[in-house]
Amino acid sequence: MRTSGKTRGRANKLVLDCGKLIRNYLKLSGYVGGRAVCVVKANAYGHGAVPVVRALYAAGARLFAVANVREGVAVKRALKGDASVFVLGYVSDGELKAAEKYALVVPVFSKESCELLIASGRKLNCYIQIDTGMNRLGLNSENVAEIERVTRAINGRGGLTLKAVGSHLFAAENDETSLVQAKNFTRSTENLSLPKSLCSSEAACKNLVEGEYVRLGICLYGYGSLASRLKLEKPLALYSRVVRIKRLLRGETAGYNAVFTAETDTFVGTVPLGYADGIMRSYLGASVFVRGRKCRIVAVCMDMIMIELPPSAKLFDEVIVFSEEGNLTSLAERAKTIVYESLTALNVRGERVTVNAPPTKKPR
Repeated sequence: MRTSGKTRGRANKLVLDCGKLIRNYLKLSGYVGGRAVCVVKANAYGHGAVPVVRALYAAGARLFAVANVREGVAVKRALKGDASVFVLGYVSDGELKAAEKYALVVPVFSKESCELLIASGRKLNCYIQIDTGMNRLGLNSENVAEIERVTRAINGRGGLTLKAVGSHLFAAENDETSLVQAKNFTRSTENLSLPKSLCSSEAACKNLVEGEYVRLGICLYGYGSLASRLKLEKPLALYSRVVRIKRLLRGETAGYNAVFTAETDTFVGTVPLGYADGIMRSYLGASVFVRGRKCRIVAVCMDMIMIELPPSAKLFDEVIVFSEEGNLTSLAERAKTIVYESLTALNVRGERVTVNAPPTKKPR
C-alpha cells in the first residue's frame, strides 16, 4: 500500500500557537477595558499552562486565575515576576504555607475560611467571594452584616491583605438573571473600597457592573459567543495519522462489540488516539478530517479510534482532529457536552508543540 507524509516522530501532535493566543488577549483586553484576569485553570483549559502564561505575560497580562494552590504555584514558578495569581477554589490549611511562599491571592468564601486564614498566623493575600446566586462558594450576598464583619476581621489582622471582592455569574448570557446578580453584588459590596469583579467575559460586554477586574475564560482560547463576535482565533490544534488501513466488505464489523458494521464495502483507518487521550467514546459518529474530507469516527477504544476513509486515503495520511476551523465544537455537540469539557479532557499521549512563542527568558 502506498504511504503518504512523513512517518518520523510521534503520530499524535497537540499544537499551541502562541501568536493566536496573544492576539486574542490584546483584542479582548482592549475590548473589555479595565484590568483583564486571564483564567488559566485546568492546565489553561487543556492548552498547557506554562507556555500559555508565559505568552500572556509577554503580551502584558499581569493577573491570572487558577482553580487551586497547586496550579497557582505552577504559574508563579513559570513567571517569577510581578504577576498576581488568584485561587478560585478551596484552599486547605495544609496549602497555606505554599500560598504564602508564592504570594497567591486566596479566597475567603465563608466565616470558617476567614477563621482558617486568621488562625494560620501567616502573611497572606486574600479576596472575598460573594455568593450572588451560583450557590457554590461565597458569603451570602443577602447577609451584608456578615460580609462587613468578615472584612473587619481580615483588616484587623496585620498578616492578611485584602486585594479584591468578587462573585460569579451562573448564566452570563442571560440578561435577566445576570442583572439580578449584579444588583445583589452591588448592594452587598457598596461599602467595600476594594477592586471588584463580577464580570465574566460575556457579561463584561454588557457593562453590568463597574468592575476593575474582568475574567477572560473560554473566549481567551477562541470559543464562545464573545469570541465569535470579536472573530478571535483558536490557538490549539490536534493532529494524528492513519497508521493502518483495512478494507472491510459489506457486513464485516470493527471495534469492540462490533460497534460498526459496514453497510457497503469500505475502507477503515486506525488512528492512535483514544479515550485515554481525551477522545471521548461519545464522539462516535462525529467526524475528523483527512485530505480535506470529513471522515466519520466508527469506533473508539482506549488508545485508538477507527474512521471511515475515502478510497484515495493513504497510509500515514494526516488526521486533523480539530484546528482553527473549529471542529472541536462539532465533537462536543455530538457528545452532548460543552467545549470546556472537551478541552479539559485532553490528555494526549504524544508531542506538545508550541509555535510563535515569545522569547523564553523569564521576567525578573
